[in-house]
Amino acid sequence: MLRCKILIAFLLIASTICKAQDAQDIVNVWLKNADELSTNSSRDSFITKSLLGIKDASSLAEAEFHIGQYFLDKNVYNTALKFYQKSLKDYYDKNISAFTAKVYNDIGFINGQQGKPDDMLNYYFKAIRIYEQYDDHEGLAVTNSNISSAYFDMGKKEDAIFYAIQSLRMRQKTKDWDALASRKKWI
Repeated sequence: MLRCKILIAFLLIASTICKAQDAQDIVNVWLKNADELSTNSSRDSFITKSLLGIKDASSLAEAEFHIGQYFLDKNVYNTALKFYQKSLKDYYDKNISAFTAKVYNDIGFINGQQGKPDDMLNYYFKAIRIYEQYDDHEGLAVTNSNISSAYFDMGKKEDAIFYAIQSLRMRQKTKDWDALASRKKWI
């Protein structure tokens, strides 16, 4: 019964953003991984709970974001991108928050994986602007690190170093010593 409710909720969300065949493909992936989703990680458990109890646009957008992350983790980038875009359209573009920046950061990553470095950086910088508004040091650290990696991959070492240092400064503010140590080692 629980699995049926999850499937119905998931199909409703999927069908609103995909063509019928795409929605069926998404449901097939969901079914193959449903047992793993219910036991694997806290984020996957959140997905299940969210799909069963969506009460408002914010909850729907957050569920869509987490479903996008699920597909991102599985390297199914086009599907992840659809869920991220849906979450922006449904809520986060109208209600800017640090969560909006997380969506932009992940869309930036997808663009990088799809060989679109200009789009990747555009989304990373959108995320940075929002994180700065909210003084979100953790988000700034992660996204500056992503920008540093992007520039490094593009052969722009001076820019890579600049953003790596920005990331380190933010890591110091968060007192995330493990991340700070690993980033210093990278430089």
